[in-house]
Amino acid sequence: MFQYYFMLGLRSLRRNPALTTLMVLTLAIGVAASISTLTILHVMSGDPVPHKSGRLMVPLFDPGPLDGYTPGDEPEDVQMTYTDARNLLKSGKGDRRTAIYGVGAAVEPARKDIGVFSVTGLATTRDFFAMFEAPFLHGQPWTDADDASGAHVIVLGRAMSEKLFGDANPVGRRVRLLGDDWQIVGVLDTFLPIPRYYRLTSAGGAFGTEDEYMIPFHSAILGKNNNSGNTNCTANSGAGFQAFIESPCTWI
Repeated sequence: MFQYYFMLGLRSLRRNPALTTLMVLTLAIGVAASISTLTILHVMSGDPVPHKSGRLMVPLFDPGPLDGYTPGDEPEDVQMTYTDARNLLKSGKGDRRTAIYGVGAAVEPARKDIGVFSVTGLATTRDFFAMFEAPFLHGQPWTDADDASGAHVIVLGRAMSEKLFGDANPVGRRVRLLGDDWQIVGVLDTFLPIPRYYRLTSAGGAFGTEDEYMIPFHSAILGKNNNSGNTNCTANSGAGFQAFIESPCTWI
C-alpha cells in the first residue's frame, strides 16, 4: 500500500511539479505549526512542583480607587503593594510566607581579571528556599534573624559563583554589589523551573533566565533598592523611595 501511494505521488510530481511541491510545503507547515503549538502548550501548562502546587497560594488585593469598581471583580494584577506584603509577612498566616521583587545590581569583583558586570536577582525572605525547593550546592539560607535585621547576606546562583570563585566553595567570603559588601551564606545549584512559577510577572516572566543571586527582602528595602520588574500605579507615588513604598503601587 505504501509503495502504491509513493509511486502515485511520484507520477503526480512529474505531471504537476509546482502544484505538488506547494501541497507538500503546505502540509509540512501545518504539521510544524501543530507540533510547535502542542509543545508550547505542554511547556506553559507544566507543573514543576505537583506534590505541593495545590498548597502554594498567591493572595490577591486591589489597591485601586473605588471609582469604576464592581463588587466581585478579581484584580488583574497578581502583584501587591509593599504595605500589603509587609502586613502579610507579619501576619503569621500559612506555614510559610514570602515576598519577592527583582533587584538589578552591578558586581565589583575582587579579581583583577574580571571587570564590573551586571546581574539580576531577587529580594526575598528565608522561606523562599523551602517554599520553592531551591537546591543548595553549598551552604544554606540566611537566618530568620538576618531577615528581621536586614543583614548584608547573600545566596549566589551557581553561574555567578563559578564566575567569581571558580569551583571553590565561597561560603563565608564576601562579594561587593549594590555599593556594599555582602557575606555569602550559600550557593544554589542550577535552579530554573519551567515555568518559573515564583516570578510570573517580573523581568523575563515565566520563561525568563535564572536569577543570579538572592538577598533578604528587608535588606533591599533598607538599602532603597528599586524594583527591577513590573510596577503598576493607580496614583502618583510622590518623590523618593519612602513615598514609593507607602504608595498604592503594586510591584511585589
